[in-house]
Amino acid sequence: MHPNGKAHGGSAILIKSTIKHYQSQPHCKDYIQATNVVVSAGVSDITISSLYCPPRHTIKEQHFNDYFKTLGKRFIAAGDYNAKHTFWGSRLTLPRGRELLKSAQSGHMNIISTGQPTYWPTDKDKIPDIVDFCIFKGIANTNISCSSCWDLSSDHSPILVEITAEIRETTRDVPYIINVLTGPYFVPHRRGIQRTYCSSNKGDIVDAVEYFTTSVQSAAWNSTPINQHKLTEQHIPTNILQKISEKRALRKLWQQNRCPETKKRLNHKIKELKRILNNDRNVRFQAYLESLDPTAATDYSLWKATKKIKRPTVNSPLRKPDGSWAR
Repeated sequence: MHPNGKAHGGSAILIKSTIKHYQSQPHCKDYIQATNVVVSAGVSDITISSLYCPPRHTIKEQHFNDYFKTLGKRFIAAGDYNAKHTFWGSRLTLPRGRELLKSAQSGHMNIISTGQPTYWPTDKDKIPDIVDFCIFKGIANTNISCSSCWDLSSDHSPILVEITAEIRETTRDVPYIINVLTGPYFVPHRRGIQRTYCSSNKGDIVDAVEYFTTSVQSAAWNSTPINQHKLTEQHIPTNILQKISEKRALRKLWQQNRCPETKKRLNHKIKELKRILNNDRNVRFQAYLESLDPTAATDYSLWKATKKIKRPTVNSPLRKPDGSWAR
């Protein structure tokens, strides 16, 4: 719906009549048009909000705060925000995206997107990007998922947001290296599984399936090469290892809550670690210079170091306008 009553922009919700619901007060502003429906869902109700934010308006954090406050403590607000930020997968960050992210963080809300473009401009000079996504609150991250839908043809591809009462479990594929298994390494081991069974006995069929599965797995494991990593000795001081551990802990915390105060502490810890690493590098280099000696006791380390320094620098060749090489 649009505040001026004209047929452009706006939002709407289609809902099945058998679902317990009622329509709440819509949010009708020039910069945000949202249709709200409250759905009965178990312990507490969920507000489903479909919104559209026209691109020509300037929307600040307070505008988003006023809108989200009308949705209650448990809601899903999805639609065309026309806001770009790398936090939800956009190519770049624009002012409206920054204001929306600040509003979501201050209200302890979560953002979920497909990570795939949802807007497909007709202008070939423009690049597709993400402007349609979902902001939710009061719902566990493990109970909500988002996926793309390519069935409809439009400049905006819809997104599918699904809520479940149970935690989703994901399975990982067996990490076989396909190009190696189909190559020459797999051929010698593959010959051992070329065996034919012709039987109607249930037990023989089960044994044949088990034998075939075990043979394929053994051939795959035996033919997958092991990466040979050259181990290098590194003597890192204990205090530096402690600083690295503290920085990683802060980075993990910031990735979870995106709190500005945590980000400030993380930046301070990064600068401190860089300063310590630079000092340690200078001390090591100074000790290396002091250890150089022109005698055979150190394998003429001074002359070898000097040879590396005096080695000529190779520059890429240049062509002159007449096509000849510059010398």
